[in-house]
Amino acid sequence: MSDADRAPSGLIGEAEWRRLLAAAAHNRFPCRDRSLLHLFWSFGATVRQVLDLEPDHVGLLSGRLSWPDGREAVLTPEALRTLTAYMSLERHPRCPRLFCGPHGRPLSPGDIDRLFRRLSWSAGFPVDPRLLRRSALLRLLRAAPLRAFAMRPDRGAPPSSETAPGAASPAP
Repeated sequence: MSDADRAPSGLIGEAEWRRLLAAAAHNRFPCRDRSLLHLFWSFGATVRQVLDLEPDHVGLLSGRLSWPDGREAVLTPEALRTLTAYMSLERHPRCPRLFCGPHGRPLSPGDIDRLFRRLSWSAGFPVDPRLLRRSALLRLLRAAPLRAFAMRPDRGAPPSSETAPGAASPAP
């Protein structure tokens, strides 16, 4: 195992991530389960954020995901493939939410807990959505410069002294 695959103690690294995806491939709804894993792993989403998603929040053509709270995210190519497969092959057409059970009932937090218990048993190590979220957030923090987190759209533009040369300054 390389250093890039290793995670700090108590977190999930790339090797464990691959084992989780392989374990999800053997479940009854592999596309749904892999899509759920990708949302937890790629964005550090909470269970409630994932369960509140509706089919209209996923832009399959644009590759974007619009969270109900107004945030947007770009889907990774693998997450986009699994979500596309899930929506075309496994998703129940009458379900109002994005993630449903076999009879069209939206998934509940208990369904997510049961899924992660099955994945823990199949992958051979304990895992839950909160652990996957913490691992994802740490991975994202390490990958992005801190300035990217300071430049949130809801905080407005940076002060005029930090604008790039030649850029238009804000009107007084």
